[in-house]
Formats: sequence, structure tokens, C-alpha cells
Amino acid sequence: MTDAATPGPESLFQQGCAALTAGDEGAADLFERAVRDTGDDMLWRVADAYARAYSAQAAPWTSRAVTSMSTDAGLMVHPGTLRIIADHGICEQQLWAVEVRSSETDRPAVVTALTAALPRLMRVTDGGQELTVQEMDDALSTGVTLEVISFGRLSKLRV
Repeated sequence: MTDAATPGPESLFQQGCAALTAGDEGAADLFERAVRDTGDDMLWRVADAYARAYSAQAAPWTSRAVTSMSTDAGLMVHPGTLRIIADHGICEQQLWAVEVRSSETDRPAVVTALTAALPRLMRVTDGGQELTVQEMDDALSTGVTLEVISFGRLSKLRV
């Protein structure tokens, strides 16, 4: 339990965002404190905050967030997954490749699962909602602008 004088993770995150916007190097410490004892969602939020600021710090935070997705069942996510490439301290691009290693026995199931997921990936909105094919077609036919977010958890669409 935290006492009233100790800021919680959300408050620390908001302070970190304000510090980042102001160019204050103290943002890193605030973000580190915000992610302590929280789930992987806060790691993604910090990575996204750095990415939106075009800071090269998005790269290590994204790696940390990606590896947090590893499971007790043995699924390991490589820290280079969704790797952000930075040049001179500025985010330049993100690699959207997915590499899966499996045994020969599991390979058909893995290929089937990835093939099934492929058309769904670009229908996930910024809020995490997966649009149906009809909803996506309707949005596109009505002229809704879909902004592809280039950094963050997955390639998402903002509707």
C-alpha cells in the first residue's frame, strides 16, 4: 500500500510524459519508477510516449515491452521483435517482421496460426478493438482517415 505522499504509477507516468515533453532528462527516472510493480501495459505506454516524442529511447523500451510478452508456457519473445531503428537519437523506422522458430513437428500448426492472423493484424484500432471485415470496409468506404501508428505495441489503426 502506498501512502498519500507517494505518487502511484499513473501519476509517475504522467509526470514522466510532462518531463519528456519539456526535454527534461528526469523523465527516464520517472518512467522507471512508474513501471515498477506494474504489468507489461505500462512498459508499452512508456515505449509509446518515447516513440511519439521521436526519441531513440523508444527502442530499448519497446524491447523491454516485447520481452514481457514471454509466457510461462515456454513462448519466448525475442527482444529484437518489432525493433526500432534510431539514428542520431531520433526514431527512424520500425521493423514489422515476425520470426517464429518451431520444431518440424509444430511447424504446420505455427504456419496455419500465422496465416490466419495475418489479415486481422491491420484491423486492430489504437484502442485495441479488432474491427470486423465489414466494419473496416464501412470505415474505408465512408472516407474515415486511418492513421497507422508507426511505433508501439503493434501496427494499429486509429479510426
